[in-house]
Amino acid sequence: RAMPQWSYGASHVRTSRRLLRVGEIEPASLSRSLVRGSRQFAGLGSLSLAWLHDRGVDGIRLRGLSVGASARTWRSVSVSVGGFHDVDDGHRDSIYLSLSGLFGTRTSAYSQLQHAGGEDFARLGVQRGRLDTIGWDGGAYVDRGASERVGGNLQWTAPRAVLSADVADNRNDDALRLGLRTGLVGLGRDVFWTRPSEGPFAVIETDSERRVRVYDENRLAGSSSRDAPLLVTDLQPYQPRQIAVADEDYGIEIGLDEITRRVTMPGYGGVRVRFAENRQPTRRLLLRRADNTPPPAGSSTVSDGVPASFTGRQGEALLSAAAGTYTLRVRWDGGGCDARVELRASDSLVQPPDVVSCVAMTPAPLPPGPR
Repeated sequence: RAMPQWSYGASHVRTSRRLLRVGEIEPASLSRSLVRGSRQFAGLGSLSLAWLHDRGVDGIRLRGLSVGASARTWRSVSVSVGGFHDVDDGHRDSIYLSLSGLFGTRTSAYSQLQHAGGEDFARLGVQRGRLDTIGWDGGAYVDRGASERVGGNLQWTAPRAVLSADVADNRNDDALRLGLRTGLVGLGRDVFWTRPSEGPFAVIETDSERRVRVYDENRLAGSSSRDAPLLVTDLQPYQPRQIAVADEDYGIEIGLDEITRRVTMPGYGGVRVRFAENRQPTRRLLLRRADNTPPPAGSSTVSDGVPASFTGRQGEALLSAAAGTYTLRVRWDGGGCDARVELRASDSLVQPPDVVSCVAMTPAPLPPGPR
């Protein structure tokens, strides 16, 4: 049972001599009993106590009491201390002390001291982790006492591969190991060259001609376009996932059905997530009258089948509608003009504005009066 303050439990395991786990030559233990309890102290640390009785294949018994305590001290430094006392053989007693601290958001340092079986062991190390999917992490350590060794590791995770290096130097020998891992992921017609992937994945599609940023649980995962879908890997099976696109990466003429999708991942394999867009041709205009001056700012613009709008400074106007030819009626106090505009399916806001002539409107004929 686990509770905010007190936690306790007990277990007993019996194993047949004929049962071998993967990697075992003989069973590690024939019977093992454990009774444990712990107490959490809010803001201070914890204290734990356990009784262990283990009987091995060779008949050797291990019976003893284990005690441990941990506390958080100055800033982000944590201290752990504990030991084990064997009631049958005092030479198997052990005691340990460890210190660890966090520096910034990625780097941590630790030290461990242990006395067991009449021998001393000490380790001092530093570790740097990754906060993002892409980047590097690694660490280094120094061992003294029963084991004399210096070593370290470095790993670079790139979009298409994982590079790693491990080095160790002890009294008798040196060792160096280099690694390169990569992989291929396919879903339907799409095949991606990517780093090794574990668990399900998602292929994100957009209809955008330009690259659109994609977020996985509010973290930038990459970008996707019509011709270049995005692969998002290492997702959790059977867990709902929020996939979103950055709406500011779309032009104002683009209509989106939604910018966020909630997707539940399968146990394995991949899913395809598509963000559709409803794009209307849009064209920026610079209206010019016969004397090459713009209509007054705020002039109304009306055309059949198009929502009414108005002109801005320098006669700038916006026309967003289905592809076709439109007559734009521009009216202001005391005057007006008509502009003929052809809207193409490929027109968009990113194109420079077109200069369009606005011809003075033809006055309507006067109704016949009495003779």
